[in-house]
Amino acid sequence: MSNDKIILTIAGGTYHEVCLHPGNHQVYGSAGRAASALATFGVNVDLHTYADDVVSSVISDRAHFENFTLNVHSVRESVMFHYEHGLAEPRIFNYPDTPYPAITITAPYVLRYGMLEGSAVVDADYAVYDPQNVTNPESFAANGSKARHLALILNRYEARTLSGKSELSDRQQAEFLYNNGHAEVIIIKQGPAGALICDNGIISYVPAYETSSVHKIGSGDVFVANFAYEWMLNKKTAHEAANLASLTTAFYCESGLFPSCLGLAEFNPNPIKLSQKFIEGVTSPDIG
Repeated sequence: MSNDKIILTIAGGTYHEVCLHPGNHQVYGSAGRAASALATFGVNVDLHTYADDVVSSVISDRAHFENFTLNVHSVRESVMFHYEHGLAEPRIFNYPDTPYPAITITAPYVLRYGMLEGSAVVDADYAVYDPQNVTNPESFAANGSKARHLALILNRYEARTLSGKSELSDRQQAEFLYNNGHAEVIIIKQGPAGALICDNGIISYVPAYETSSVHKIGSGDVFVANFAYEWMLNKKTAHEAANLASLTTAFYCESGLFPSCLGLAEFNPNPIKLSQKFIEGVTSPDIG
């Protein structure tokens, strides 16, 4: 079956994103941004999300013009992320007191992001999961989700929390999670150092790429979305998919735009080379 017949199902949050410096108010969230990013690539996207009337209206218009399908589960008030500036940690408003009923999805290819309003219970052949939780990330299977083939994309905090082994290095974290059956692919994002990939127990690394500016908000969402596309639909190896996702993320960070296939083909940044001082112990921030 050609890729123009395949649907990539996305489950995750669509939120207000307000940034004071520079002033900006977008309606994206992880899943909304992933849907737009992949639709720009010509992927057939089916988005499942929670949204109030305002957010639903914006995402519905975007789905119409960008040609993806949308399934909204209504909430009283959508979550808002408020950033002092583009590199700041956000304050979160409208966090629901109790979770909404779970979204249930059965589909061949599913990209699942963790959500603040509730959860998505997934039954898939291939799945990619980003917990998206800075306080208490849960494992993919904790809510009853299952997949024949699963890739986890984690930041360092999420990896430490899921493993329960805070003393381990990134490599050891990935190996521990793989050996304990969490997923066949474990990716740990390492900020400017790129990402570590554990693919069926085999460790490799991909670099981050140089940009002349950094549009950080949503960069992790773009990385995950493009990894999912390349690994699940295009059947790239996890290493190849992560490297292409890193390139796409650099394009987004530099321009604030989602690249087309042609735009990405013409984008040729240099990989970031880490200084010896950095390698010897400067801690890097996580991307997304």
